[in-house]
Amino acid sequence: VTLPILVQPANDSTFTFVLVDDCENLDVEASITINLKVMPQIDFKAEDTVGCQPFYVEFEDLTTPDPGAVFWNFGDLDSDIGQPTGGAISYTYPDEGAYDVTVTAVTNEGCVDSITKPEYILVNPLPEAYYKADPSYVNLFNARVKFVDLSSDIINVWNWSFGDGDESSIQHPNHIYSDTGLFNVILEVENNFGCLDSVSSKIEIYPDYTMYIPNSFTPNKDAVSYTHLTLPTIYSV
Repeated sequence: VTLPILVQPANDSTFTFVLVDDCENLDVEASITINLKVMPQIDFKAEDTVGCQPFYVEFEDLTTPDPGAVFWNFGDLDSDIGQPTGGAISYTYPDEGAYDVTVTAVTNEGCVDSITKPEYILVNPLPEAYYKADPSYVNLFNARVKFVDLSSDIINVWNWSFGDGDESSIQHPNHIYSDTGLFNVILEVENNFGCLDSVSSKIEIYPDYTMYIPNSFTPNKDAVSYTHLTLPTIYSV
């Protein structure tokens, strides 16, 4: 017999070794029992695997048999989280990117195994909504405002709310206000990933003022009228 002897039992087994010589000595026996411990069969799933940043994900551990401890790595910096038992866990991805997810399970008997699902979570970027209004100072006498979309990213959808009940879905709309006041203008944009962002600012529509000046007067009360004056219109400043 060549030592060492390698065995790979399929279940719990007892092995007996007998030493026999040619000198008619008593045989020497030794036995050893090998108890097999079951390795964990690791699996997990996420409720959603694709989303927009920040992306909140709920994971569920599906390891069998129930492990004594489970360790998660969600694929970004400092994302190692341990649990005393299996079950559900959640994690929020703050940044865009594709993330590997690794689960390591430890059974109560001390058996360890792990599984990695590469690029399992995909976090898409948010657009950045931004616009400007032209002119920035608006008088009711000329209350036509052009809104210019300056949002970043590839934008597919624009939703404008002008604060007076009117809306638009074009990129650079013109809007005419019919009354004075302070209006909250909201722009919501959607990029090619279906991710949303919004921005709002207030625009004030000022009233216009008219000053009436007589078109003739007699400065020296001599009943002689001077009619070379015109009627100006003065707007608020």
